[in-house]
Amino acid sequence: TFGIHSFNAVAGFTQQGSTSRNLNTSSQDFALPGVDIDNLASAGITNVTNSNKSAWGLRSWLGRINYTLNNKYLFTFSARADGSSRFAEGNKWGFFPSGAVSWRVSEEPFLKDSKVISNLKLRATYGISGNNAIGQYQSLASYEPTRAVLGGELAAGARVNRLSNTGLTWETTAQSDVGFEIGLFNNRLTFDFDYYVKNTTDLLLNVPLPRETGFTSALQNIGEVENKGVELSLNTTPVDKNDFTWNFRVNISQNRNQILDMGDAGFIISNSPGANNNDFIAQ
Repeated sequence: TFGIHSFNAVAGFTQQGSTSRNLNTSSQDFALPGVDIDNLASAGITNVTNSNKSAWGLRSWLGRINYTLNNKYLFTFSARADGSSRFAEGNKWGFFPSGAVSWRVSEEPFLKDSKVISNLKLRATYGISGNNAIGQYQSLASYEPTRAVLGGELAAGARVNRLSNTGLTWETTAQSDVGFEIGLFNNRLTFDFDYYVKNTTDLLLNVPLPRETGFTSALQNIGEVENKGVELSLNTTPVDKNDFTWNFRVNISQNRNQILDMGDAGFIISNSPGANNNDFIAQ
């Protein structure tokens, strides 16, 4: 801090990952009662043993700068670069910047001594964020064990159960927001208002495929969705009256969701490739 200028900055690097291994084996028809898992070899039937392994990693560079001028004008810029193992080679990294500006109008001379308006701030923000919640290996072709009769004998093999997508990359959301907050009578009554527009592009969705391909769908980056709306809130600070305390809070919001583009797909089915368990069909 020097004079009427104030700076605050942070920079960082994060790396996280997870490896999961699973082994399952089972047997049945035990001749000796009470043995069970203490001696699986004593069972009359040993079932097929299954095992699997999965891993993912996320590497991020991030930074933020805050600048305040005369305790009235506030500017923030932040950015992060994220690299996810879940996407195809050459498309693993995404860059997500954001910025915000606000004006403490109540600090201006014409409002600083107001007995009614104790706080008034105008603000505007814009930022881009990314989504990689699709699970592991979705950009790669997947194979599963299978068996077939060849030459009169049962043979073990593998078959493709998922197509590769070398262009699979981050789903991105760009959001802009304008609003204000006002406090009256020494902030005993506060009111917040926000209007936002949020556009999500390159959505990670399962797109239907012609059945002659041998597959019903494939995960792709496709389409654009818009969300826009307003959010209002009205609050009071607690009021003490003898042994009785009261306050009230009112929240109102309205959102409009619209599909702007679905590419060449006539409809899209979501069967939860990631953490979102809300399935849907868009037409």
